[in-house]
Amino acid sequence: MTSQLTESEVEEAALSWFAQLGYDLAHGEDVVRDGPHAERESFGDVLLVQRLRDAIDRLNPTIPDEAREDAFRRVVRPDRPTLIANNRAFHRMLRDGVEVEYRRDDGNIAGDRVGLIDYEDPDNNDWLVVNQFTVIEGQHNRRPDVVVFVNGWRYTQAANRTAVESARNAEGHRRRHGGRARCGGEVA
Repeated sequence: MTSQLTESEVEEAALSWFAQLGYDLAHGEDVVRDGPHAERESFGDVLLVQRLRDAIDRLNPTIPDEAREDAFRRVVRPDRPTLIANNRAFHRMLRDGVEVEYRRDDGNIAGDRVGLIDYEDPDNNDWLVVNQFTVIEGQHNRRPDVVVFVNGWRYTQAANRTAVESARNAEGHRRRHGGRARCGGEVA
């Protein structure tokens, strides 16, 4: 007779694998405002701000402070008119860096890019895995089982479900959205 894995066993196995790969681990309740390792002001925050600031500084030591701060602001305060446009702009910033300008010592204006990820040396990035990372937005309360962060931004997430629970979730999603897929509030 074969035994079935429970959701918590799958979650613990995933956390163990990430730890073996060298990722830092944290529990969702530990990184909220009142937690022992507070990194979020509220459950609505999905970006670990200080980790992003630290990564920008670490990855771009030759770019002046004010230009790095400008890059940080542009990442955390998107200015596009739609969610899809913001996501595309963010993807370009992740891939290519954030374009900045600053005044050099000789008075000339210099252009550069502030990198958000070190693609050449992945170990130079800050990798964090958080389990039970609650996100509350309006009336929606979500808690993925495992969330992977790189340099403070949410890279990917997983929800471990049994077959029965997956079927219930799929049916609930179909009922809520009328069988249509949604992308950031827009029907795809």
